[in-house]
Amino acid sequence: YKDTLTLPEIRKLLGVHRNTVYALVQSGKLEVIDTGRLKRVPKASFERWYQSQTRYKKIGGDDDGIHR
Repeated sequence: YKDTLTLPEIRKLLGVHRNTVYALVQSGKLEVIDTGRLKRVPKASFERWYQSQTRYKKIGGDDDGIHR
């Protein structure tokens, strides 16, 4: 799963409420892989979406913005 992000990781990465992330998923703006228990978004898909939008900005840290 190293090439994917969970929805909570995206929430932290963008600094938004969880409902915002779920709305992005519901609208089809983020590609989702449903693993049963968790939904995951391929990093490449997230980056394509991120580069194509202007509303949200990444916050924090390393290249993918996730602090581990």
